[in-house]
Amino acid sequence: MNSLRRLLTNILYTGAIRHKGQTYPGEHSAILAPGTWERVQKLIAQPSAALRGASRNKHLALLSGLLYCECCATRMVYSYAAKNGRKYPYYLCLNAQRKGWAVCPAKSLSARGIEESVLGQIREAQGGLVDPAEWEQMDRTSQVAAIQAIVERVGYDGAARQISIRFHPAGIAAGEETQA
Repeated sequence: MNSLRRLLTNILYTGAIRHKGQTYPGEHSAILAPGTWERVQKLIAQPSAALRGASRNKHLALLSGLLYCECCATRMVYSYAAKNGRKYPYYLCLNAQRKGWAVCPAKSLSARGIEESVLGQIREAQGGLVDPAEWEQMDRTSQVAAIQAIVERVGYDGAARQISIRFHPAGIAAGEETQA
């Protein structure tokens, strides 16, 4: 990635050179059409999709990037099965997906079940900060953003069937965890 950036930001292609931060006309001819290099620089300067809010969470999974399998010490990712035009969402241990079901006691769990359990624990720990009625009025994008702002990590122990939540330091109290 860095070599590509170096290539795209190299002013030599415009027929100019840079020395000590100053740009000077070069003795070589340009190999880019006028304006092309400038357009590329403007595109590079724009914030990435993640910074603009368009993340890789295209299904708006509430715990995307937060949920970890405690048994395998790996992420759990959102997926879904479809049958008769209906989607059945779940979170899947990456270790179980890559190495086989036998390696992980957690394997997969219902997205709805884990999300509701996490929300319940947040409500308990936050003293009613996330009001159920208010939560239902929020669109999914706002819900995902709210969870991401409060929660740093959610751990699921498939063997013990327990959830632990680590909140952001700005959340409840620095480093506080809750167990269910």
